[in-house]
Amino acid sequence: MNWTRRRFLNTSITGSVALGGGAAGELISTIQPLPGAASDLPATDRALWIAAMDTIIPRGDSMPSASEAGGIEYFERLKTSSSDIAKDFANFTELLSRLTQAKGEAFQQLSPGDRVVILQLAEKQEPVLFGKFRDYVYESYYTQPQIWKLIGYQLYPTDHAGPHMKPLDDAILEQVRSKPRFYRDNA
Repeated sequence: MNWTRRRFLNTSITGSVALGGGAAGELISTIQPLPGAASDLPATDRALWIAAMDTIIPRGDSMPSASEAGGIEYFERLKTSSSDIAKDFANFTELLSRLTQAKGEAFQQLSPGDRVVILQLAEKQEPVLFGKFRDYVYESYYTQPQIWKLIGYQLYPTDHAGPHMKPLDDAILEQVRSKPRFYRDNA
């Protein structure tokens, strides 16, 4: 079965709603970290994934890093849900390990600046593989209800009325309307 992120998220939301969830925090309950869940992920791989995801989305201002928002638990569930995703994670882990061999340290032991350099090199050498990993990091982060609250996002299920837009203020467009044309007529 070939799962896309969209299909996964739609299935998660549909499953939660079908089970009776209705509040924003409950709609994507399958993505929340599972307290006390056992991990079959080797400690070195876990540390590498945490370092990589926290380099892509580090802690800043009032925002948690990717791993602090439950990213590693999300990754572990993704890995067990699909052999293709598990293969992508294994290939990415191997790629980062190979690229850091010249440094003489594991990826997770490198300075934040060196991690960025290694990730840039990984993106250059394996753009598709890097893109998948980066997208999984973003997905793990921005599907978390705790992150939604921090960025001011509100989930509006399709079976309820959504937000209402403010009426358009024509004054906002006045500057644009006063400019001369930047195109020619094809008459």
